[in-house]
Amino acid sequence: MFKLKNSEQNFTSQDRFQGLQKRLAMVLFSLVLLFIAIQFLVLGVIGVRGNDLSKLRTQQEQQRIENEILRADIMESQVSSKIKSEVESSYLMKETKLMVIDSKTGEVSAQTP
Repeated sequence: MFKLKNSEQNFTSQDRFQGLQKRLAMVLFSLVLLFIAIQFLVLGVIGVRGNDLSKLRTQQEQQRIENEILRADIMESQVSSKIKSEVESSYLMKETKLMVIDSKTGEVSAQTP
């Protein structure tokens, strides 16, 4: 009779183990479904904002280009004014109007700096 009780206990522990396995499988399956749902939600939110982000990046790039152009203009004007002041001080030259005579027509044109 001892063996019979032991086999009944084994049978119930196997049933418990199988029940536990089923519950564990259901929990894991539920977690996977939850993870997939969260991924779709995140992708939906980022997908909507992704277009706005790409527009912002394009605007930032255009702004950088405009800034570089302005910096180049500023540097060019600084260099031109530096050269002008150096020429005026070192060589005692002054800025004047330039008169150009066209040799073919004989016309005089004035160019101002």
